[in-house]
Amino acid sequence: MTKLMLCGCTKGDAASLLPLAKSWLRAPRMTCDGKEVPYDITQRAYIFEQQDLPKKAAGHFRLGSSPAHPAQGICLILPGVGAEPAAVRVNGKALAGYKAGIHQAWDGPSLILWLPVSSTGPVEIELE
Repeated sequence: MTKLMLCGCTKGDAASLLPLAKSWLRAPRMTCDGKEVPYDITQRAYIFEQQDLPKKAAGHFRLGSSPAHPAQGICLILPGVGAEPAAVRVNGKALAGYKAGIHQAWDGPSLILWLPVSSTGPVEIELE
């Protein structure tokens, strides 16, 4: 196992990093159609089970963030999905500034999404 420590790799002070650290260490619960999506702390990402996903990036997700479990920059990994979503909506509004990419691996493609979302309350995410 390899671990990477990111010590001193920021321009922010310690207080500004606290919400980010809390979002990593106490990640909020995410569900997709009522089924919980596991959070992988080593990748700082929610990783979907391949059998639970359609072949395209579409779905409705609920993130149960709170002050104790804040959301700060959400990463989603969707194995088996080889196309980017046509649109991303957060709480019913189109989200600008998200990043998407396809990782090609021996077992097929994976869509990786990073959503610039910061919240201490519930968040609804829609991929179209």
